[in-house]
Amino acid sequence: MPSNGGVNSTEDGTKGTSLVNLFAEAIKGPLLSSDSQVQIGTLDLLFHYLSSVRNSDYQIRVLVEENIADYLFEILRLS
Repeated sequence: MPSNGGVNSTEDGTKGTSLVNLFAEAIKGPLLSSDSQVQIGTLDLLFHYLSSVRNSDYQIRVLVEENIADYLFEILRLS
């Protein structure tokens, strides 16, 4: 993965959506699921993602900016 977190530049020089942004968007729904097994599976996926050696400060910053922590606290609050 590129050091820029998967950000692709388009022909006009603008940056497209990075893979980490897409990942953050994709896990929001399952984190809010009423099915606890779906939530646990998503938390497991997130744990493995964050513990991987290839994570950069950029990727973690994007997850924070996408408010993933708020979703995690919501799961804890409702548990």
